[in-house]
This record gives sequence, structure tokens and C-alpha cells, in this order.
Amino acid sequence: MTEPIGRGSKATQTAGSSLIMQRLHLEGARNFGTFLLVFACILLVISLAVIVAGGSIWTWLAVLVFVVLLIEGIRRVVAAQARIREFEKANGPDAGKQKPVT
Repeated sequence: MTEPIGRGSKATQTAGSSLIMQRLHLEGARNFGTFLLVFACILLVISLAVIVAGGSIWTWLAVLVFVVLLIEGIRRVVAAQARIREFEKANGPDAGKQKPVT
């Protein structure tokens, strides 16, 4: 039995977990990081537009928070990509991928 790759939920830590569930977990982590990245970028642009229009100190604090979210999003995407590469190296590039039913 292949040891699962990744960390986090029990789905990736249980030796009996299917490759499909492991891949779903890893791709879900990557998708959340991507969402966080896009969300932070949009809010950062809006905050910078408010600052240009004459924002207050609170707007600068919001920019700081959104920059931290942006960095966290980047960190999550990079970490998830590394775990997916490790998973594919251990189990093959198509491991856990479902074929569409036609």
C-alpha cells in the first residue's frame, strides 16, 4: 500500500485513503490558496484606489492586511503545488485523476 503524500486532514494521512481523495484534498488546498490570492489582489487594488482618492489611516491598515493575505495566498499556492508534485512523483502523474464518463 502506498503511503499518502500531503498533510492536513485525515484523508491525506490515512494509509487506506484512496488516491482520488488524496488528489482532491491537495487540489482543494491549491484552489483555496488561489482564491485567497485573487481575493486579496482585488481588495488591495480597491484599497489603493481609495487611498489615491484621499483615504484615511484605516485604509492604510486595510492595505497592510490585504498584503498579508496576498503573501499567505502565495505561500499556500506554492506549498500546495510542491505537495502535488511530491504526490505525482510518488504515485504517477495521473494518480487519482478520474476519467470523464461519456
